[in-house]
Amino acid sequence: MSDSAPAILGPRIPEVSGLIIEEYEALLRENPHARPPLLLLGPPGVGKSTVVRAAAEEVARRHGWKFMDITSGAPSEIPDGAFLFLDLRLTNLEPSDLTGLPRERDGYVRFIPVYQLYLFSQHPGVIFLDELTWVQRDDMMAVVPQLLLDHRVGSVAFRDDVMVVAAGNRAEDTPLARALPAPTLNRLAIVEVQPPTVEEWAAYMDAAHPNGWNRKILAYLKAFPSDFIHSPPAGEGFEGYPTPRSWEWAALLPEGAPTWRYIALVGREVGLKLSKFLAVRVDVIALLRDPSRWRGLGLEERYMALSEIAERLR
Repeated sequence: MSDSAPAILGPRIPEVSGLIIEEYEALLRENPHARPPLLLLGPPGVGKSTVVRAAAEEVARRHGWKFMDITSGAPSEIPDGAFLFLDLRLTNLEPSDLTGLPRERDGYVRFIPVYQLYLFSQHPGVIFLDELTWVQRDDMMAVVPQLLLDHRVGSVAFRDDVMVVAAGNRAEDTPLARALPAPTLNRLAIVEVQPPTVEEWAAYMDAAHPNGWNRKILAYLKAFPSDFIHSPPAGEGFEGYPTPRSWEWAALLPEGAPTWRYIALVGREVGLKLSKFLAVRVDVIALLRDPSRWRGLGLEERYMALSEIAERLR
């Protein structure tokens, strides 16, 4: 028998929202500097960004605050009772975006942050630092700890009810991932996030797209669950690959979309297989009226018929 310790898996994506909410509530009760920022590590496309935003929305709802996503810009006047959310893609930023720009005022030089970050000195909220492990610039990695760990940008400190959450990929997820300095790691609560199951992904789709989505995609994923998530073969390439994110896009394509649309989203191998599966047509109404037709159906036709009947019952 092996003496090696069993692998301990972290929370799956649907559980991460509760974790973030729990950490935020603890931040309100305790000294905020006693709560390390969260770093969510996991494969690309599994929903890390989505779940952080959803958790921020739920925090705002519970406290009766007005949720405001200021990622694309913020109005000059922020109403009282606002709860702010800012999604920063670190790979798109310059160091001065986080440190602030030097400006003279009253005979002194102060570092003035960008407006959206300044607002967190005035209002509660969540700052999400995405793609942390993708940052290749040393000058950017040198300034991230000020925001992530010191809770400030330039000469401006955030309020105690502002939470900072970061996310990134592990080395096994992509060769582009960069290891973080040990002093930074030691000041973070590192959570290894597990992808959702197919059923959890379907529940998310129902909630996110109440007007409907192609549930034949769900039938395919239940038939071929190993196609739900594929890791890219290398850090760079020219072909898509299946993740929960790309399956969401595929499920929102119109019925009868051409094969190349599916290949564009989930790659050639899975896209061709999916397109052939979706091309199977079964007249479920005729089958229900005359069950003897069942004997004339092939395996894929039977599977599709059962899937459609199950959806009608649902």
